[in-house]
Order: sequence, then structure tokens, then C-alpha cells
Amino acid sequence: MKLMVELDADSKFMMLEPGERQTSAQEQDLAIEEFLSSASKVMFVAEDEGALVGFVAGYGYRPNRKKHVMNCVLGVLSRASGKGLGTRLMKRLEDWACGHRFARMELTVMAHNERAQRLYSRCGFEVEGIKRHSICVDGKPVDERLMAKLLTAEALDAPTP
Repeated sequence: MKLMVELDADSKFMMLEPGERQTSAQEQDLAIEEFLSSASKVMFVAEDEGALVGFVAGYGYRPNRKKHVMNCVLGVLSRASGKGLGTRLMKRLEDWACGHRFARMELTVMAHNERAQRLYSRCGFEVEGIKRHSICVDGKPVDERLMAKLLTAEALDAPTP
């Protein structure tokens, strides 16, 4: 929870604004339990000198027609950026996704977040579309880019873990 609150304050590229996150310790414990028991969602964290500095999460969809799709969220604190953490976290998530029958990873990124778009492109994601004025930052509308990466079709045929 501390990492999420710090990311909210550290970057205008995260979904929540500083002070907007109102998750209680009990709610966070329940969320962690859900991640630990789920075969369709996962979170990995990056640590530096005993402190969490980044995370990546993947969320599978429930409907049968979308169970092969994972929605991805990544956050790395600015003090830890530029060290390859984002790339390593995305690779770890992709490996997990492939082992859990996902065939597509997708995410949205603010159109002016060029650094993140370069990272996702290096990881094999491609821009598939624009969500116009889909988010507001500092009271101004911002476009988001929908990016996705297709994984091997064999992932759909892999045995369920």
C-alpha cells in the first residue's frame, strides 16, 4: 500500500491522484489474498535496498470469450527508473502470462508518456488505437493509447496450471 501511495504522489501517469487512494489495511490484505489464490491475476514487485520501488500487475478477464486476455499495469518510482526494472517486471509478467494460458497482453498509456511507450514497444507491444480524452490530468483531457502484445497461440492450448 505504501508503494501505491508513493507512486500516486510521484507520477502524474498513474491512475489515482495523491490522496485519492482510500484502501484500508484490511481491504489491502483481502486484495493480496485474492492475488495469491487466483490463477488469472498476479502482481510482482521490485525491491531496492529493502524498499519496494515498483510493481507490475496482470488481471485476466472473467468472460470465457476474454479469458485469454490479460490487462497490465506497471509503476516504477522515479528514483528507481532508468535501471531496467520496468523491462524486467514486464518480462516476468509475460512469462507468467504464457504459463497461465494467456495469448494477449494489453494496457493503456497516456499519449504524452513517451518514456513508457518506448518501454512497452521494446517489450513487443504495439499501438492498436487511441482512446480520445479518456482521462483528465490537472483538469485537462488526455488521450490514452491502447497497446497490446500477442503471445503465442500455443498458450491457449497449454494445460491449465
